[in-house]
Amino acid sequence: MELQKSTIELRSEKVNNIIGQIPPMVVRIGISFLSVVLMLIIFTSTLVEHNTIVDVTAEISEDESKIIFNASDLSQIKNGLIVEIDLNQIYKVNCPLLRLEIQSVEKTITISSVNSFCKASISQSKVLFFLKSHNLKIKDKVQIPCKITIKKESLFGWIFHKINL
Repeated sequence: MELQKSTIELRSEKVNNIIGQIPPMVVRIGISFLSVVLMLIIFTSTLVEHNTIVDVTAEISEDESKIIFNASDLSQIKNGLIVEIDLNQIYKVNCPLLRLEIQSVEKTITISSVNSFCKASISQSKVLFFLKSHNLKIKDKVQIPCKITIKKESLFGWIFHKINL
């Protein structure tokens, strides 16, 4: 038997006619509009910043100032990060936000019946200078909620990293 070339059409004539036609102008404009909107959203998300913030507690006394944070955040807290302490949150004193740099992070995890935590030191002299310059004095050890901004990245980068995890 001789092999014959056969032209088998897998689609019907109606399907071939629909596939062979150029889409109407409205469909082409709609697809173009949606593409432009999607590109604008992606471009805007690269400009908008997302800040990763960790809530911590500042423990301040006349002798020592340190930051207490959850042990699960130990890998993110590093020397040189800025701690923002707002005394107005609790004490309603009229003073600006205190921004201090983390000097050292203890790698020891303290475990209690409630949670596990770590400590980091901040400059005691800068804390005392700030308090003295605003006519404030600490009598006992006080704990003040504060924040550490871990990193700033674009919203697009943050979403991209979340999807890849």
